[in-house]
Amino acid sequence: MMIEDLKKHKQWVNWIYSETKNGITKVPISPKGKKTGTNKQYQYTWTTFENAKNNKNADGIGLILTNGVCGIDIDKRNINNPIVRDIFNLMDTYTEYSPSGKGFHLLFSVNMEQIPTDILTNFYQKIPTTKLNAIFDRHFSANEQDKNLKKKLKNQDEISGIFNWCLQGLRTYTKSGLNIPEDVKNATSMYELSNDKFSHFILQELIESNENVTLHDLYHRYCNWCRKNNIPRQSKSEIKDKLIIRNIFAPQARVYGVTRQNVIIGYILRNN
Repeated sequence: MMIEDLKKHKQWVNWIYSETKNGITKVPISPKGKKTGTNKQYQYTWTTFENAKNNKNADGIGLILTNGVCGIDIDKRNINNPIVRDIFNLMDTYTEYSPSGKGFHLLFSVNMEQIPTDILTNFYQKIPTTKLNAIFDRHFSANEQDKNLKKKLKNQDEISGIFNWCLQGLRTYTKSGLNIPEDVKNATSMYELSNDKFSHFILQELIESNENVTLHDLYHRYCNWCRKNNIPRQSKSEIKDKLIIRNIFAPQARVYGVTRQNVIIGYILRNN
């Protein structure tokens, strides 16, 4: 990344030191001393590097990571740290010492237009960057939960391993972008199928036919199937959404010669 080109863009702010109950922190301000932030609503307060540098009433200068500009913040590590050296060798981009002198900032850019919208949406909505969190499609019972998992993952050995995964992913991204490999697609499809209980229901309880079945009758069979297999059932509206995705749902169709509402096309219930 060419830092000189970036200095011309209006995505710079100032910051001042502020004391809080958790210690000293840096509070972003505009060159005019007004409130600012990283959200687009504050974009009108951002300025060029030159204007931010000329502000004598601030403690430092900050860059808003937007328009494809990304950053890596390394804290409390020196140049001799092997992980730091790996990052430097991998990124080969603009690098500076942090204001404390005890870490580093790396800046690089990505072409946001080449990232599919669904990937960005999934990332921003489901992957918090400030919390250890995960999204699951079911609740885990008490005996399945590890109450000490967060503490375990904070162990230095585990953190090192997780960070190496991140580096490996970043290395792959720089080589091939965000294109998902075919083996990953296939493995994901198999995993989703094995964990999609409704797909198992369809395989076990429905058969393809020239006739159709109503959602009412299908859902009644589905509830019995869930009870029999000790599986938490989903609501009728959730099942309807799954049928729509499979393109086998019709708001109205004929069932054994009679026009009915909410119909599953091309399937009938298997005789028990």
